Amino acid sequence: MKFNLGSLSLLAAAVLASPIIQQRADMQVYKLSVSCKLNAALDGQEIKLSGSTLGVYQDANATPVQVYPTNTTTQDVLSLHMYPIGIVDHALGLTNGPGLFDFVDIVNPAASSSSGDWQTFQMSEGKITNDNVGQWLAFPDTSSSWVIRWSDNTGVTTADYMPVDVLYQSIN
Repeated sequence: MKFNLGSLSLLAAAVLASPIIQQRADMQVYKLSVSCKLNAALDGQEIKLSGSTLGVYQDANATPVQVYPTNTTTQDVLSLHMYPIGIVDHALGLTNGPGLFDFVDIVNPAASSSSGDWQTFQMSEGKITNDNVGQWLAFPDTSSSWVIRWSDNTGVTTADYMPVDVLYQSIN
């Protein structure tokens, strides 16, 4: 009996210590897409998640990305969390910089000290940007698929990218 109570108390402590965000009636949820004036086939495509990487995927297993913003401790900056809300927090983030950062899904970012930049986004006039200097780029992946990355304009990259804007649109 002591073992069961001990296990239960550890589980309860872990659950109570985890940040749980409950859906509110006033919660804004957004879908993401890209705008690309130089490539009509890429322009307007929905951003999806394949594995942990965000991009434009034709793969049937890729899932459309829906996010809700939350305020951070820094003024004018947001974190973008995956929707629907689950037991484990998922947030969008930038990893593997400097120079060129991968746009990824970070699992439980608050618990990891090496999770990358996940509290540095800004939403304005339908566009998502980062509070650091730079721009969004789309790189060709597999057939008709594109991986979205953030360039801070300090690195050298291949010339096969397309400059894009990451757009958000309310779904509720």
